[in-house]
Amino acid sequence: MKQENKDAAKLYESEAYRVFSYRANVIAWLKGMVLYVAHGYKWSKEIADFVRWTQQYNLWCKMLYFGQQLEKELREEVEIQRQSGPLNLLKTGISFYKVDLKALDKAYSIAFPESTPINVNKKKR
Repeated sequence: MKQENKDAAKLYESEAYRVFSYRANVIAWLKGMVLYVAHGYKWSKEIADFVRWTQQYNLWCKMLYFGQQLEKELREEVEIQRQSGPLNLLKTGISFYKVDLKALDKAYSIAFPESTPINVNKKKR
């Protein structure tokens, strides 16, 4: 079932489906084990069918009620990851031979917008 869910998530192009499928598999397996014990430690086709049905129903409910919200959060997380990372120093105006402190402060402010510029309190000599 794990591989089926992985393939379905690729087919649906849904990361949320893949994430929800792990928990749905665990829940279905636990329900199957309860029925296995209650049935005298005998596995039957009816138990297997119920496990598959409960896993699919669990996924359907999760996607219905939480799917869009999780997809949105996962997209935002990917966007945040794409925005972070090293800057291209050639685009910042920083020279490798002569350091321009104003350009360095500007690049630092772009990379870390919540921070105070590096050279704000430096005195000129």
